[in-house]
Amino acid sequence: MKYIYLILIILFFLCFFTKQTEAQDYVLQSSGFTSGGGYSESPSFKMESSEGNVTAGEDSSASFKSSVGFIKVITQITNNLEVDSTMFRTFSVSTLLSAKPNKLNKAGKPALVPNVANFRDTVISRFDKKNGIVLGISQSDKTLAKQLAWVRFKKGADFGKFFIEVQTNSAYNAPLDSIRVTTSSKKKKLSKEFKPTTKTYTNPLLQEFAVFKLNLYSSVKGITPKGLDSLEYNSNGSSYDGMTLSQISNRVDTVLTYFKTVTLPGGDSAKVGVPALENLRLLLKTVNEFFVSSISLSNGDSIVANKGLYFSGKTPIFTASFLKRNSGSKVDALNQTSDFTGSKPNEISLFQNYPNPFNPTTTLSFVIGNSSLVTMKIYNVLGQEVATLLNNETMEEGMHEVTFDASNLSSGVYFYRLIVAHPDKSELRYSKTKKFLLMK
Repeated sequence: MKYIYLILIILFFLCFFTKQTEAQDYVLQSSGFTSGGGYSESPSFKMESSEGNVTAGEDSSASFKSSVGFIKVITQITNNLEVDSTMFRTFSVSTLLSAKPNKLNKAGKPALVPNVANFRDTVISRFDKKNGIVLGISQSDKTLAKQLAWVRFKKGADFGKFFIEVQTNSAYNAPLDSIRVTTSSKKKKLSKEFKPTTKTYTNPLLQEFAVFKLNLYSSVKGITPKGLDSLEYNSNGSSYDGMTLSQISNRVDTVLTYFKTVTLPGGDSAKVGVPALENLRLLLKTVNEFFVSSISLSNGDSIVANKGLYFSGKTPIFTASFLKRNSGSKVDALNQTSDFTGSKPNEISLFQNYPNPFNPTTTLSFVIGNSSLVTMKIYNVLGQEVATLLNNETMEEGMHEVTFDASNLSSGVYFYRLIVAHPDKSELRYSKTKKFLLMK
């Protein structure tokens, strides 16, 4: 009889706490019970519930008295939701980037653990051993090259010289417009390709972006876990909300070089020291630092040079509230050594809109190498024109953006077409159509 009473009391306890709800699932498990007659393990039980402010992992207990003794049931709440546990790895802005790489394969000696400089050199070498990496947009047109600037690090050692000191003065955040140094009040206009060092150039934003781009390239090349570039920035109220990390990278590249004609997301001009550039730097810094982990054997990092370096992921994506998986099926390719304004036919380019999918507004961008007449129109899947954004408008060379508001249109696939003609209408220079998706 004693045990029958105990079983009945436990069943009463379970029924008392069971609630039917409609939100998330939690699992409630019993760890055992005690009574006046001693201690005995009970079989675990489960109950479905989502009501109440209970944190995953929180312990709860309840006590009851009966004629046969004292019973205490101990429970534990565990969140039973599916989470994305994919691991990623990043490196942050640090003077370690200026160090010399370890020699990993000395003959007859155990391989050494790689350092941050090994990571730096490996990424740049695997990406483009001959040309290195570019920040901004490189120019092959000699006329434009005299007006615009971009950065190129051909070797890891070149990259490292820009990180002998970590720069933090937000007043020096800037596009590639002029050479500024904290140690001098003088400035010089930037043009063509250049290779900055901490002694010759101060720009905290460029430091953060250089590492951001290194992390994305590392993921693309499989040096760190793949997929980082496809993650979507998730922050309500941010101008970058809904953009993938590759789209953010491409936008920064574009703004660095075409700052005269291209604004930051949200419409802010990229002028030296403006708050919008510091906000951008902090965004890049957050991503760079979130997945950082020390280099060690216990982290699964490769130390065999002839098999290629690999730095394993240690931090799961679900812990990054500001990032999520890209909801789109296609990820924008990263700008590599893109030549947007070279000789024909590459002097005119139409880019994929962002965000995409969108609701209800999106940005359409394009670059032209010469003064031209520009037309941009929107069509539905039946080929019917639904909007005209530009109609034979004279536009100067450079990067341009047009905002499209689809508030009056229904969800679906649409197309945008760019037509560029000679100013005297004697020549059709370019015609290109791209697809985008409106989701309401």
